[in-house]
Amino acid sequence: MSATEPPSGPSAEQNAWLRANAAAVGSIDIDERDFSDFAPIARALDAARLVLLGEPSHGDGVSFRAKARLVRFLHEELGFDVLAWEAGMLDCEVMDRALASGAGAAEAAALGLFPIWSRSAEIQSLFGYAAGARAAGRPMSMAGIDCQSSALGADRQSDEVLARFQRVAPGQLSADDGQALRAGLRGLEAVASAAVAGPEAAAGRQAEPAAADLEPLLRRLKRQLDAAAPLPSVDAAHVQRLLDNLLLHALDVRDLLAAVTDEQAMRVLQEGNDRRDRAMADNLLWLAEQRYPGRKIVVWAANSHIARASFQVPGLQWRPMGEHLAARLGSAVYSLGFTAYQGTAGLCIGGDRWPVGPSSDGSLESALHGLRQEHAFLDLRAGRHQAGPGWLCGPIPGKPFGYAEVTACWPDLFDGLFFSDRMEPSAPLG
Repeated sequence: MSATEPPSGPSAEQNAWLRANAAAVGSIDIDERDFSDFAPIARALDAARLVLLGEPSHGDGVSFRAKARLVRFLHEELGFDVLAWEAGMLDCEVMDRALASGAGAAEAAALGLFPIWSRSAEIQSLFGYAAGARAAGRPMSMAGIDCQSSALGADRQSDEVLARFQRVAPGQLSADDGQALRAGLRGLEAVASAAVAGPEAAAGRQAEPAAADLEPLLRRLKRQLDAAAPLPSVDAAHVQRLLDNLLLHALDVRDLLAAVTDEQAMRVLQEGNDRRDRAMADNLLWLAEQRYPGRKIVVWAANSHIARASFQVPGLQWRPMGEHLAARLGSAVYSLGFTAYQGTAGLCIGGDRWPVGPSSDGSLESALHGLRQEHAFLDLRAGRHQAGPGWLCGPIPGKPFGYAEVTACWPDLFDGLFFSDRMEPSAPLG
């Protein structure tokens, strides 16, 4: 990243390269099954086993619709049959089980996803597709990669973890262990809610004894599991991963509560982001290598998590999940960022909406706006080997990260971009 003064805009030669390489996308409607407009995307993904689909802000209704159609295309045409969400690993297992048992789209989504997605009309259309595909004998498994819980309450979490632990290490858990885990997760839930609400709300929660006891309890359970199930097994590794995720979340909350000054809070936020992205990469690699070996996976997450290299936004240096994955899997990972030139974004769960652009002259989005296309796909990976797109590494300004304008070498951060000229908020169910 750099504060270098951006150029006023692409040159005639650069515009010619954009027009030759940016492919118009005719529809973002999930029910549109003529996928001929996605042929350039199919060519770009030829070597990919993991496709990471980003979004700028979690309030991007147009991007949600585009991603939903892309998921259908990847499933039906390219054989991607696992959809992994930026959501709790355990939560999404419960969600997938509910889908398999015939639960409705809204009911199932609410068991696994953060409300920013489970209450979105755009996401419900995707779940409707997934239910239909499963009924037709072409199921698409749902999974989660986050170390945080996204939907399950403390009691359901503890019940699910304990049941899995008992299956792989029968007789190793006492009744006291089960009660302590439930109490610890309840305490963690209360402390985490207070921490999000701010320092004043959190102050009265710092002495939650059950939450304070959770870290040593989880470490002891991990040791007991190692001793009881010393031979490698997918089920035992799965339980260890669930315990690791709980432990990471407990450490994040502990550190956040310990922060007193703004400087300490920013450092904790930085460390927490790094831990979370590393954990999401580890969880996804585990899914790819152990739970779903040989299967092709689509990931639904934010642009800030899928980027292939570290980047800086105001106040934070971000080392994303995508960087860890790219280092491990190389060209088998394709990171597709999403951005927009203008419009409005907003969460489906309410709250303020925020303006998107119009983007500044000389920006990434301004250059793409000049194509006069409603939606377009640009393969930056192919462009890395051509002379034409070098100006995209200017660095030049762009807004893929929460619509805050930052400068970057965009081909370093994303393998491709899905551009929409106008953004709309995520629509609530109704």
